[in-house]
Amino acid sequence: MLFAQLEQQIVSQVTALVAHKRTLASWKDRRLWQDVQVNRLSFMRKVALLTDPAQATYARMDTLYHDFRCSIAHGNIAAVGPILIPAVAIELRALARVLRA
Repeated sequence: MLFAQLEQQIVSQVTALVAHKRTLASWKDRRLWQDVQVNRLSFMRKVALLTDPAQATYARMDTLYHDFRCSIAHGNIAAVGPILIPAVAIELRALARVLRA
């Protein structure tokens, strides 16, 4: 549930970013954004639009997404092990603030 809320926030931010880029005055600046379909972008591609893939924030989101979220979503909870929900909530909030900046 916590990760789903973060995903929703990221989709909202990327949607706003794409909408803003489509309104830029110069065709040269907005042409690449004209055909972007947010709903067709993978989750990590959306994250890459909000943060530098070479940074630690991106790497942590990738780990949380692939190693935790996907494992849980596909029923492989044993691979994840015990999860401290309060600690995860704090980390996801911190990541959300970084992505918002």
